[in-house]
Amino acid sequence: MKFETIDMFFNNIDYQMVWGGEDNLLHFVHIQPIILEMVSKVFMVSSREILSKSRSQAHIAFARQVAMYLTHICCGLNLTQTGKIFCRDRTTVAYACSLVEDRRDEECFDLTLDLLEKTIKEFVISRRESNIYAL
Repeated sequence: MKFETIDMFFNNIDYQMVWGGEDNLLHFVHIQPIILEMVSKVFMVSSREILSKSRSQAHIAFARQVAMYLTHICCGLNLTQTGKIFCRDRTTVAYACSLVEDRRDEECFDLTLDLLEKTIKEFVISRRESNIYAL
């Protein structure tokens, strides 16, 4: 399945099948595009490359691994749910999370990831407080 835009990608996900719950659905719908946009800017790859099914160049694969990690951590999704979003297996997500955690020993990378996490979590909190969940 090929998607022309990120919107087309999100329009084709059966959220109820993936999550089975309205709260997680709403949480994901608002946060995932933010994660993709932030990771694509920081790692200088397109959102399309991050969502690509192909095994790609190392820097694109690493950006995808960071996006999977942030989706898992910031959205509170389990590995299987995160894998479905990225068309990957849960073991691939576990491996990605492990790689990202290992790189946190590097001070510059850790600060970058910290900033991404805090920004995303602030967005989550502001969404919950303002109760903006209109689809």
